[in-house]
Amino acid sequence: MRDNFNKQLEDLYSSVKYMGSLCEKAIENASQTVVGDNADKIKEYAKNVNFYEKEINHSEDYIEKLCMGLLLHQQPVASDLRTVSSALKLISDMERIGDQASDITELSKYIRNCSLHHKLHLSEMFSETIGLVKNAVDSFSNHDLDKAKEAIEGDDKIDGLFNKVKSE
Repeated sequence: MRDNFNKQLEDLYSSVKYMGSLCEKAIENASQTVVGDNADKIKEYAKNVNFYEKEINHSEDYIEKLCMGLLLHQQPVASDLRTVSSALKLISDMERIGDQASDITELSKYIRNCSLHHKLHLSEMFSETIGLVKNAVDSFSNHDLDKAKEAIEGDDKIDGLFNKVKSE
């Protein structure tokens, strides 16, 4: 019984990592629609973001079902229960990141016309967001408190960059 539970937990960890990699790719492609210097590839980047966003949604559904199965059939306690509940919170946030990457591509034609100064903050914001996703997934996968703290700090930094862009 415990072997099955451990296999399901391994599947959970690998699925969260996969979803995180999809988010990173979606952010990177969304950033190229806004700040990239290859105007000929904007449609391709936008198409990629739409693909990744759909895959992120499928991953969220799969992981939610996996978590519900763990909760209902395995009845985890203590740290295993925290792992499952943390995964549910993390995938919800990552799904929203996929949605926002898609929204960015829809706004990219307007944003691309902004001054270079604004784009510098946007470039940094995209880079920080990719780092935040990596830290959050690594923190979850490796039970790494330091990575969790880095993710929290990264979120604060991204909020600050967003506020700069808004005010400018």
